[in-house]
Amino acid sequence: MKKFKDEEITKLDELIRERHEKLMEFAKEKHETKKDALTAERDRVVKLIQDYAEKARTE
Repeated sequence: MKKFKDEEITKLDELIRERHEKLMEFAKEKHETKKDALTAERDRVVKLIQDYAEKARTE
C-alpha cells in the first residue's frame, strides 16, 4: 500500500472537501427545484378548487 506524504494527504483532503461541497450544493439546488415545482402545483390546485367553489356559489 502506498504511503502518502503530508502534502498529498492535505491535497486529497481539500479535493474531497471541495467535491463534498459541490455535491451538497447540487442536492440543495435539486431540493429547491422540487420544492418550487410542488409549491406551483399546490397553488394551481388551490386556484382550481377556489374557482370551482366560486362557480358553485354563483349557480
